[in-house]
Amino acid sequence: MIYEYNNIRDFLKAELQRRAQMNPLFSAAAFAKKLDISKAYLSLVLNNKRPPTKQMIEKISTLNILSDDEKLYMQLLIEKESSRASELEEFYTKKIKAFRKEKGITNLSLDLFQVLSAWQYSAILEAIHLDDLKEKTPQSIAKKLNLSLKTVRICSQKLTKLGLIKKDGKSFIRKDLGLLASPSDVHNKGLVHLHEQLLDKAKRALCDQAIEDRNITGMTIAIDPKKIPEAKQRIKKFTRELMQFLEDGKKTKVYQLNVQLFELRGEDNET
Repeated sequence: MIYEYNNIRDFLKAELQRRAQMNPLFSAAAFAKKLDISKAYLSLVLNNKRPPTKQMIEKISTLNILSDDEKLYMQLLIEKESSRASELEEFYTKKIKAFRKEKGITNLSLDLFQVLSAWQYSAILEAIHLDDLKEKTPQSIAKKLNLSLKTVRICSQKLTKLGLIKKDGKSFIRKDLGLLASPSDVHNKGLVHLHEQLLDKAKRALCDQAIEDRNITGMTIAIDPKKIPEAKQRIKKFTRELMQFLEDGKKTKVYQLNVQLFELRGEDNET
């Protein structure tokens, strides 16, 4: 989400990193080609040796990752960065703050976006439910999930700020109802990032986890598209029932359940 960035450069770096995580072959050169700019110019912008231009907004818009409001916000960031006088920079800083306030973009909503866009948060929330963790301390959660202690502490601070968990002595306890909702388009974008990460982890599980510890199957079928709405409802019902079945017992591990249903087609760069 563009609103969490104070300059275009950090946004572009994060978007490049996100795409590279999804596809290890994706490079800065490929990103420059997507943006229809030279690799040299992109490198200059990313390394703060050349300021981004207004034309770059249109280039980024071709990626279909920005809403109209986000384009306006990006415009303000570029105006601020290109301001040479301190008075102008202060003027655009105030405009950016006013814009975020008008759109209801608070620090709390940015925190929620980050929670919904990174798998570590939901994993930590579920780890607090594990029966074999007598004390849900940052240390025990980090060890259980194979995360760094620093990551768990940073995530737990944000979860506490959002009112999803609280400290009970040295341990954490959950205060939420167990499901994170996505009531607006801003949060939906966070969920897109989250699903990208989880799909990548599913690919790694194919090689890293024993077949008796995982189940990844799929089928290719010709369908009647008019049945998609009912199919989505059936999938939702199935996942809720399976969730209840799996949670009824002694919980010792955190698992991820994914169900994918999508139109199967080639990309423009596929032959």
